[in-house]
Amino acid sequence: MDMEPLDSLMIRVDALVTSMVMGSLSDQKDMVHTLRILSKRDDDHRLCIGDAGAIPHLVHLLSSPDPAVQEDAITCLLNTSIAHPNKGRIVETRGAIDRIADTVRCGAREESRQNAATTLFSVLMVEEYRNPIGEKEGVITALLELLQHESPRSRKDAIKALFHLSLSPLNKSRIIRKGTLEILLAMVERRVRIPKRDDSGNVDNAAADALALLTQLASCDEGVAALSKPKILALLVELLEPGESSRCREHASAALLALCQTGGDAVVEKLIEFDVCVSALCSLLSAGTQRAKSKAGALLQLLMVNERS
Repeated sequence: MDMEPLDSLMIRVDALVTSMVMGSLSDQKDMVHTLRILSKRDDDHRLCIGDAGAIPHLVHLLSSPDPAVQEDAITCLLNTSIAHPNKGRIVETRGAIDRIADTVRCGAREESRQNAATTLFSVLMVEEYRNPIGEKEGVITALLELLQHESPRSRKDAIKALFHLSLSPLNKSRIIRKGTLEILLAMVERRVRIPKRDDSGNVDNAAADALALLTQLASCDEGVAALSKPKILALLVELLEPGESSRCREHASAALLALCQTGGDAVVEKLIEFDVCVSALCSLLSAGTQRAKSKAGALLQLLMVNERS
């Protein structure tokens, strides 16, 4: 199929945006759906949608009482955000992050809530946006609510956004203060040895995803204080043992290493008290993923240095 010339595409997208803004409710519904379809195609289409000034109007439609319009609007924003310049346009649109967070929390459809979380994840890939977005009151709370949904995809979408928020040092404390650790630890305790797929084919590996976020939060003082309690260390050590999923073992070793590196000798000394820890780490060295082997080796070295001193 021949590619549409850019100038012709721009004219067509401009007309669609004008009809979406100025037309009847029926026109609005048709136009936002058409823009959603166009936004799936490639970056030329996504950039034309951004250049045509559609983003503020799509943000406005997140408040639509029509669930189909809301879903089309947030999905179009998600697709459009794949083009890097549009990430900035979304963040800089007045009220956009707040309305996207509102959609995460109370979107009319599950897919709208999921796509809103993924839109946050998309813009959070840009480092400079992480702290300002984390400062907004409703963002972390909305993602934590989605994290507790039954749908594996909802949990995964929430975790991805929270993980990228946590890459900003200032956000780690904000995330912890919202009660995140308790939710993540509950997900780990409910783990299944063999991850299952839901009706849509999504793998439910919630425990491993939760451990990945715990590892990030273990690298700040508040995280160490909360996670270095004997009961939690015992859980993390248990996750190192053969029989757990490879991803859980990998992330558990990373979490323990982060706790020891941040908390120092006080945490290392607590960890040495678990007799099975060294044997489980040695098992990872021989049978773990490459990342798990690296983390296990570094953790063993810390334990041995502490025992000699």
